[in-house]
Formats: sequence, C-alpha cells, structure tokens
Amino acid sequence: MQHINRAGLATLRDDMLIALVDWLKGKYSDDRMTVIFEFGGMGFPVRLASHNSDAGLALILGKAAQHEAVSEPSERFGITPDSLLNLLNRLLGLISQSMWNCPPILIIDHVDKIRDPNAAEDVLLKAFPHWNRIAASIIMTAPFEYTLGELRNSVESKWGRPLMLYPVEMPKQSEGEVPDIYRRIVQSCGLGPMIDAESVRALAHYSGGILRLFVQFLIEACKEAHFSRHDGIKIADAEAVIHNAERGYQDYTANDLALLDEIDSQNTGLREASTLLRSPIGLLICDPKSSDKQLSVHPLARSALERFRMKKTHHSVAA
Repeated sequence: MQHINRAGLATLRDDMLIALVDWLKGKYSDDRMTVIFEFGGMGFPVRLASHNSDAGLALILGKAAQHEAVSEPSERFGITPDSLLNLLNRLLGLISQSMWNCPPILIIDHVDKIRDPNAAEDVLLKAFPHWNRIAASIIMTAPFEYTLGELRNSVESKWGRPLMLYPVEMPKQSEGEVPDIYRRIVQSCGLGPMIDAESVRALAHYSGGILRLFVQFLIEACKEAHFSRHDGIKIADAEAVIHNAERGYQDYTANDLALLDEIDSQNTGLREASTLLRSPIGLLICDPKSSDKQLSVHPLARSALERFRMKKTHHSVAA
C-alpha cells in the first residue's frame, strides 16, 4: 500500500462537512464552531473544532444514517445529492491511488434484512442510477424475494445475475475428516492446545458451515470451560454451547416446521423455501454436487424438526 495523501484527506473531510451540513439542514452557532441538526424533532449539536473534525464528521454520518433508518418517509432527507456522490468518488479515488490505482470494492451488508418491499425497491432499484455512478465495484446482499422470487428479473435487469454464497463444508457428526479451515481458525485464535479434536468436530458440525457461527461457538465454549473450571475446552463444554444454540429453534410455529419438513423430505424448490431462508429457522443452500440435495436443514434445527415429525406421527396413529 502506497502512502495516502493525508492533506488531500483533510481537505476532503472539510468539504464533506460543509456538504453534509447543507444537505441535512444544519444550523451553525454564531462562532460556527457548533452545528445543530434536527433529527426526529430533537436538536443534535456537533462540535466542529479543528482538532475534532474527524469525530464530528463520524457523529454526523452516524446520526444521519440512524435517522434515515427509523424515520417516516416524509421526514427523510431523500436521495443523496450529486455533491455528496462526487465527494465519495473523490474519497474512493484517494483510496485507489494508495492501492496502486486498483479500484476499491465496496461490500454492503444487511440489505437482505430489509423487510419492507417498498424500502427494498428504493435501495435496489430506484437508487440504482446513483449506485451505478460510484467509482468502485459493489458487492451487496439482497432480500430473497429479489434473488429467488417474482421480483428477481427486476434486479437482474440492472445488477446482473445474483450469486449464491454457499457455506463451507461441515464435517460429519462422528466420523471423517474435519476440513482444515476449522483447525486454522482454532489455531489463529490461540486455542490449539486448549481444545480437543472431538470438541472442534462438534462445534464445526453444528455451525452448519457458517464460519461466523463457528467463531461464536468457540467464544461461548471458552466461557463454558472457564465457569466449569476446566483446564481446556472439553466435549461437555462444546455440548453445552450446542444445546444452548438449539434452544433457539424451539419457538417456531407448526407451519414453519411443516414447511421445513416438506423441504427436507421432498427437496422443495428454492422459491417455495424463500420464506424460511429469510428467517433463522435453519435452511442452508448447499453447493449442488451430482445428485446431492441443494437445500439442507441446519444441524441446529434438526432436533426441532425430528420432534415435530414424532408429534405428527403420534397424532396420525391416534387418529
């Protein structure tokens, strides 16, 4: 990485502050050292002293983002003006120069969690001309309706075909190799000498191949071992972590579990499964290999599904 132009960054920061104050209708104090913004009917003052400019910019951006996320549509500030988009491209240009003119990649997460169809349309479709003008490559998550359902074509016509990210391979519950990625994570955390192979296998299996969940399991297993006064992470600690995680699947409705049962039994298509894919009920989209099923129930949801099946069988026999 080359040396970044700090003088250019400072000038850009000051220009961003001026543009943001204008867009968000901020009011300067008499000495112009403080700006007061009206967010949700409340005054929000930000100090703009020269030694505090970076923190001031961060505060304004954070508060504005929060306001836009929770306010009524009529109270929002609307589409970002050209002046701010141009300033963003100036910032991306400085970053590109510091990386030997390699164009930046913007990774935008949590778009898939948008629940309001109108909000999703605003972000993915109506704002597309602005997204298209940003001087960077963009990787963005999207709601399943826009990748698997009836609205898929409207997104593909602008963004191109969506790509699925499959979870990494998870080991079997009691046999076979544990993929090396899990061992590397354990070693990088400094836990290599403190956790046995059986515990690594259990936590890796029940992570469902979702590495973030595996790391969370490791953290919880450390806590369990500490409170149990163990000298390392034992299988009992791993099983306690898994049991606590499984409890999160006990409150799903009979309709959810019936659909999960149908998907698991008949390998129902992705479109029918999209309502569950948006919830934490535990579906995985697996990389299809030969005759393998493309949809798989998350290991944490398996026990809840089996209890549902046993109950359904009991009712059928009783009838």
